[in-house]
Amino acid sequence: QMEIFVSSTIDYLTLHKLWSDQGGPIVLAQIENELGDTDIKSPQEDHVIQNADGTYATQQDYASWCGALAQRLQPNVVWTMCNGLTANNETINTCNGNSDCWSNWIVQHGQSNLIQVTQPALWTEVEEGFQIWGDDPSNPSDYFWSRDVTSITNDVMRWFARGGSHINHYMFWGGYNRERMSAGGIMNAYSLEAPLCPNGQRHYPKFDHLRLCHSLLAEIAQVLLNADSALNKGRAVKYKIANGSDDNSTWMVSTTEQRMFVYSNHDTDVIFVENDAAHSVLVEIPIDNEKKTKQQKKRLQQQQDSSRGDVMEIRSNSVVALVNGQIRFDSSHIDPQFLLYRRIITPLGSSSAEATSSTKIKLKWSSWAEPTTISQSNHQLSALDKRPFEQAKLAQKSRVSSDYTWYETTFSFPTRISSIDSSSSPSSILTNAKISIDTQRSNALTVYIDGIFVGAGDNHKHREGNITITVDLGNITAVAQEGWHNGHDHNISILSESLGYHNLIGRWGASTKAKEKGITG
Repeated sequence: QMEIFVSSTIDYLTLHKLWSDQGGPIVLAQIENELGDTDIKSPQEDHVIQNADGTYATQQDYASWCGALAQRLQPNVVWTMCNGLTANNETINTCNGNSDCWSNWIVQHGQSNLIQVTQPALWTEVEEGFQIWGDDPSNPSDYFWSRDVTSITNDVMRWFARGGSHINHYMFWGGYNRERMSAGGIMNAYSLEAPLCPNGQRHYPKFDHLRLCHSLLAEIAQVLLNADSALNKGRAVKYKIANGSDDNSTWMVSTTEQRMFVYSNHDTDVIFVENDAAHSVLVEIPIDNEKKTKQQKKRLQQQQDSSRGDVMEIRSNSVVALVNGQIRFDSSHIDPQFLLYRRIITPLGSSSAEATSSTKIKLKWSSWAEPTTISQSNHQLSALDKRPFEQAKLAQKSRVSSDYTWYETTFSFPTRISSIDSSSSPSSILTNAKISIDTQRSNALTVYIDGIFVGAGDNHKHREGNITITVDLGNITAVAQEGWHNGHDHNISILSESLGYHNLIGRWGASTKAKEKGITG
């Protein structure tokens, strides 16, 4: 199935001449995603595919097969595999993460040990968060809600200072997460906090601050790419604490909390200056006299010690990029103009004080009735057994692509009603009733008794694995009918809805076994 999917995708892109060697825009392609990890504790857990001879293929076997497949089907494009196992001879290992990409991953030459040795440093996911149904921004259940744009640009600048060649934002456009494309528990809007909102609007000040960052990187790209990497070549910086009053404080030299990385060609010096301290510092930057601007020369002449370089203040935990001694980007400084706009999210019909007349819309709803029991007309799609069928296998067996499955059985109320007046009101049959259903994470269950809705429950987390969902049914009442007694059968129908499959294999709690949904107890 994997080969069929990859082959058909490559054929489509080739037909429409979208590869770079055809004049198209695609310069990189990725095969598979985040394979294998330290969660594997035994050889048995590492077995992902059983071969015809009874032996098993490991995750590395699968990764190598994917790399060979990609090269065989499209050898004229650069193929990557991000964050995990890599087909070393066919693909480039790339990083997914935050500060760990520049502080650890690139320093150790990636997970393949080939990065900045024989392969470039590519960062395919500068992690910036996504949103999960029902989560609180201050306490998300998984991953994280979003990141401040100064934190993002701080990481990006440090990556390129260490010889990084490429970044992708995860996500730059918030995107949409619809239908069967969605992963377990993730919102339809996917990333509300992206620089470009899901509806295409710019998210200020994120968008403009990143635009300045990208503009600088485009401007200095030729200098960075044509120079040797400055990885592990951070230079000492003369600094003193910026307290605003003590101009005579002693200058010190540091590579521990302050450092700089330098890239040069015949007419351009690019310097990244980093400050890891929790306070601002003044730093001294040496500037090539021949590359100084008139403004810089005038400022230096006014300094008491003209032999010193230029002096500037760098805020805590930030990076400043200079080109020929001029500050061109400060990761910690957001232009006040970018703060003139702010996004207000107001639910339609909201009475919020910030809601405008255009957002105070009276909502109109439409509804329709659907059967709440398994229809006899669809018996060919049904299966009968003593135990519930696992939902994914049932869908495969029935050849149906659906996120929904009906489960149905019968039960008896432990009550005998011998004679009831037809004019009487409904009788309480069960009080404070509950039903516990063994299912999987990222799954929703809706319960009906005799075709009447009685309760629902769900787990909407971005996880997988066994879980028991208990649905409060309350007091179950019904219009009593003569002849009801212990042993009388009543129908219980449970509609199972998959909220998406976990999109990892063998990593961060994800299994290497088949993904399950529905009633699995």
